Amino acid sequence: MDLPRHRLRYRRESSRKGLIGEVAERSKALDWNSSNILTGIRGFESHPLRHRKPLTPMTADEAIAFVRKHGVVLSAAKGPVPNVSEAMAGGPVKGSWWSHPKGREIFRVLRSLSDSPDILVCRLVDGKITFVHRRLWPALVRVAHSFEPRQIAQVREEHTASGQHVAHDVAFPEWVPPEAKSLARELSEREALEALGEWTERVKAPGDRGNERSRGNKK
Repeated sequence: MDLPRHRLRYRRESSRKGLIGEVAERSKALDWNSSNILTGIRGFESHPLRHRKPLTPMTADEAIAFVRKHGVVLSAAKGPVPNVSEAMAGGPVKGSWWSHPKGREIFRVLRSLSDSPDILVCRLVDGKITFVHRRLWPALVRVAHSFEPRQIAQVREEHTASGQHVAHDVAFPEWVPPEAKSLARELSEREALEALGEWTERVKAPGDRGNERSRGNKK
């Protein structure tokens, strides 16, 4: 049975409105998804990450500011404190940083930190190369007895006439400036450890470690 033309027109208009409504809903869903997971074209174009500028290389001043902010940082090793190499890379570095795309930049910045008069290079954290900012030197001096001599010796790198770099240790307290020694006397041991950071909670004085070994031998 054939339907009257006005009824066919009504059905077509209803179907068209339903289709438009469905498309509109799908478009809304696309916009919502794209703004959250970067799928779709419309949302991606308007998403802030679409227009984010690429990371610029860290300058020497920025690297020193990074060390100053955190106080104690590692050069490249993983540990309980921030890591300069990973900060420059923008995330974890797999393997050696030498093979990283930003390896040259990392080398340049680490060199500038080693040459800075405001940065102590030592093996303070887990025996790994560590940078300690000048602002924490008094705190380190105050609790120096809590660390092994090798941890608080300055690692100084010298440039030889042949162009090679030779590292040698400057024993504590030979590298400590007079003002750091003076300020250290004004700190309590607790204040000094808190200033150095939470990672020092696991630090024990060499004498304490020796006592533990002695107790272990008696068992």
